[in-house]
Amino acid sequence: MDFRDLLNSNWLARTIIVVWIITAILVISMLTNLDHLVNSTLYDFGLQFSNEWANPYWMYLRLSYAFLCVSLGLGFSAIILGFYRSRTMVTETIAIAEKYVNQKRDSQTKTIEKKQTIKGKASRSDETGKIISCPNCSKGFSRPMVMLNFEGGKTRLINVCPYCNHELGKIDENGKSNTEFHVQGEERSEFDHRIERT
Repeated sequence: MDFRDLLNSNWLARTIIVVWIITAILVISMLTNLDHLVNSTLYDFGLQFSNEWANPYWMYLRLSYAFLCVSLGLGFSAIILGFYRSRTMVTETIAIAEKYVNQKRDSQTKTIEKKQTIKGKASRSDETGKIISCPNCSKGFSRPMVMLNFEGGKTRLINVCPYCNHELGKIDENGKSNTEFHVQGEERSEFDHRIERT
């Protein structure tokens, strides 16, 4: 900690205020002893009472007590306000941290819920997709099986029935697509696009 940090520290200000309060208390104690000396001890040595010196003495003594009490009140108020302010700052910092953590948690929860919603929609679309009926074995399925066809020296992907391996959407010798199978359902599936490409 360097000198600049020490000057900006709250503990330095609190230490100065505490020393100020202790000094004021010591001055009040010394003034009380001085008043006791004047009012008791000096009379034993022949001090004669007179309003000419007593009135200014009492006035200055009471003003000294008043100013010292004001200093003590300001010092105690500064310490109490300093502790209250630091406590408020700690509370505000904790509240800001909790708010940040809650926002982070909410955003993560929303992200997870969004992913679950997307997965749920995907699974529902798979469940409510079209049913394809194979023309060879007449069995129904929602997705065809994709295989590699090596016929003709050219490798290509083809869609086949997962039960009997019958090729779906086969192009005959005249170049026409042979789509003998039957598709049920309202939505267009990925299979339809594959058939159109083949």
